[in-house]
Amino acid sequence: MKWENRRPFSSPGRVLSQEPVQLVLVFTGGLLLRLFMITKQYAAAFDEVHYLQLAATGLTQGLSGILHVFWTPLYPLLISLLARVVPNIETAARMISIICGLSLGALLYLFARRHYSRSTALLTLMLSLWLPSLAFMQTSALTEPLYMLLAIGGILLGWSVLTRLHWLWSGAVGFLFALAYITRPEGAGLILVFAAAAGGFRLSRIRRKNGNRFLLIMLFSVLVFAMTSLPYLLFLRGATGRWTPSGKVVIQQGELYGENRSRDEIDVFRDLSPDNTSTPLDHLFHEGEYTHIDSADGNPAVAVTVPALLKKYVTNLYRVLKTAVPSTLSSVLFLLTVLGLFGEAWKSERICRELYLFLYIGFFWFILVPAFHITERYLLSLLPICFVWAGEGLVYLHSWVKGTITEAGGDGALRLSSERWSMLTVTAVVLLGLWLPEFGKYASKAKYSTDRWAPPVEQKLAGIWLREQCSGVPAMMSRYHTVNYYAGNYDISMAVDIPLNSLDRIHAYARHRGTEFLVLNERYIMDNPNMAQLFLGKGVPDFLQLVYDETAAPNLRTVIYRFTDIDVSGYQQQGERP
Repeated sequence: MKWENRRPFSSPGRVLSQEPVQLVLVFTGGLLLRLFMITKQYAAAFDEVHYLQLAATGLTQGLSGILHVFWTPLYPLLISLLARVVPNIETAARMISIICGLSLGALLYLFARRHYSRSTALLTLMLSLWLPSLAFMQTSALTEPLYMLLAIGGILLGWSVLTRLHWLWSGAVGFLFALAYITRPEGAGLILVFAAAAGGFRLSRIRRKNGNRFLLIMLFSVLVFAMTSLPYLLFLRGATGRWTPSGKVVIQQGELYGENRSRDEIDVFRDLSPDNTSTPLDHLFHEGEYTHIDSADGNPAVAVTVPALLKKYVTNLYRVLKTAVPSTLSSVLFLLTVLGLFGEAWKSERICRELYLFLYIGFFWFILVPAFHITERYLLSLLPICFVWAGEGLVYLHSWVKGTITEAGGDGALRLSSERWSMLTVTAVVLLGLWLPEFGKYASKAKYSTDRWAPPVEQKLAGIWLREQCSGVPAMMSRYHTVNYYAGNYDISMAVDIPLNSLDRIHAYARHRGTEFLVLNERYIMDNPNMAQLFLGKGVPDFLQLVYDETAAPNLRTVIYRFTDIDVSGYQQQGERP
């Protein structure tokens, strides 16, 4: 008995009558899940802060306030546009992420419905909208949700272009990939993969008769990509003095340095210059000035050589295979993906389609990410492609259970209940294997978590306090910058990280930057061992005054000192303690 003859919901009448209701229920469930997840986003943190700051600046200064060497412009641009009608910038950012997540589910549904089956499409939609980890990501104020939509949208459209030979639509593929690149720098790799796929089609026996059309598709998509990306590339050229796809290429040098420096050696990324006027971290991340990581003598701290890059790639690839991929693609999802891919023999059309899709995953997961920087967020960006295969795997599982029960039950009651038992099996796999464990993880997220990577709510509270105490915009020095955003300081160039040098040199740096407050968090104090005594209130110099000392929860103490010889925000002391 063939798989396609045993797909669930196979009655045309039932499909047509149920499909609209099913779609409404699935999308409603996906929206409700995201509205729940947004209650677990207790504070903007890490990269979110910088995108929100750029968006806030864009509201008043336009595009010039959004362009930055390190941070890409498209996401903050969209936030600033939506924030003109939504009063809160952070709310606008999370709304965009939710809209992108729901839209991505719709694209995956349409693709699976056309190329697989209605049942596979529905299950794909359920996975893309109901998977808790993805739903949580799609309520963040990060670029990933927008990048997912643009990148996967371009990938799916690219397959339609290659199969239908619509060379004009290849321009839309190039345009989507260019927008993905302006959202995240690694998006530039998308057009390379698409061009390689088009070139492969041209050379293959299956498509050789239309070779010139594939060449036209490849060239036109690359041309549109280049023309759309050109203004941003020209900005980077003017800001850095060289042709570069992103200011983030400096991170390559920083990571190589981090892997080679000794434990006793200071991190040059957070080391003050000899004149106490800059650190490479602030220079690049905040002031937006392109810089190489140099040691005290002005020479590169570590050379970016081919052997060093190769060593880094091999090491990172091992980490990707050992930990990153298993944490991104859970065991149940992996098994369903494998079942969906190899549950039946591939016909020629499917051979090309699956190889085309896997080409992107293989390039990004096993080449690009290991070559640069490993983080689960980067692998998660293309994970939704696997949902199509996992949805097909659930269909195969349903059909196998139904067929097995039917064969074993003969003409008895077991045979008559095969549909019910097969659906229960699929439901159990999804709920017990995928949904419940992840949902429990996010539902149990504590507001005052002491995890290093949890939202620093204590910084948010400190920022709100500063905003209330200062008549102007407070300028502060801190480890990470949630406090800046909630204090109302939206100028990313005013964000100052705490250097690893002596307190006297830090004081000189604060005077140079016009920084009035020094914010110390118990959560991050291990990042600044030079601040440990000051955090405990020991050895406080005359130029520092304690103005805030609060413990939001156990192990979440925040201390704020004011540089008494720097006054830029109109701070008014109120009593002995705030």
